[in-house]
Amino acid sequence: MRTEPLTSVSGKPLGYGISVHVEDLAETVALGGEALTKLVYDHKLLLIRGMKGMTKPEFWDLCNIFGNGCWTKEDYVVGREENFPIDEDPSTGRVFAFYTNYGQTSKAIGDAEMSWHVDIPLWPTHSQPMRAFYATSIPNNNFGKTRFCDRAWGYRNMTPEEQADAEHWELLYQSWYEPGTSLTWLPAVGQSKINGEKYLQFTSFSNSTKPYSHYALGWKVHGWIFGARYKGVPQNADYVSFLHEKTIHPDNMYEHTWNEEDFIIWNNVNMIHDRTALNSKIQTKPREFYRLNIFNSWQKNV
Repeated sequence: MRTEPLTSVSGKPLGYGISVHVEDLAETVALGGEALTKLVYDHKLLLIRGMKGMTKPEFWDLCNIFGNGCWTKEDYVVGREENFPIDEDPSTGRVFAFYTNYGQTSKAIGDAEMSWHVDIPLWPTHSQPMRAFYATSIPNNNFGKTRFCDRAWGYRNMTPEEQADAEHWELLYQSWYEPGTSLTWLPAVGQSKINGEKYLQFTSFSNSTKPYSHYALGWKVHGWIFGARYKGVPQNADYVSFLHEKTIHPDNMYEHTWNEEDFIIWNNVNMIHDRTALNSKIQTKPREFYRLNIFNSWQKNV
């Protein structure tokens, strides 16, 4: 096994992310779930290369040894992800939520760039899970690159005065899947249960003409954040743009160019990510992944 740190788009060392090169799947599994989970928690983003030809059941079994294991079919309903195609194996209890950008796509994202977001920020027992992808079909890796930034870096990038001010902000979240439901106030500053560090607790929002808004990209979806309040006084959500500006920085950004059989798992407590645009019209095969949500070690798989 060989490891190496990841590098930012600015060419500087990142304070997160590790690439692991293995001989095969068996070498990865032999590390054990505790060691693999520690790699994710220590580095926030884990890339493994060398696991050739992994099947869907093998992918599920590997992911299931991380944290408190994979989501069940019911967990996807609780987490409001039932709109993703679910491929269930009743004989084993394995559940797959695969991902494709060919033809009719999930959430009608299509070829457009995906704005910066964190997966599943709501639902306390299911929030901000680890998420794993294994690339099974990549038609052209010049398109659909996934970019990551660390929200804890964004907090450290603030001045002491900005950090103190951020403690007074709360953001109003709604369900991505059922807009206007599950309205939840979350503080703009969170604290990691992994290592106690503070991070900027923000994700996509939809009601602003500022940069990083969904509408600014020329396409429309229902974002998670649509309001804010400062010291209890209602505000619009434009404060989220400021949080983006502190976080989305070349020194803090890893851009992953996907190759087939890449495996990436990250912790949504820290990682905010986006995806560059696709160009499906020139592709000769789909862009597809095996994809699973995985409970963090402090969450119960119920």
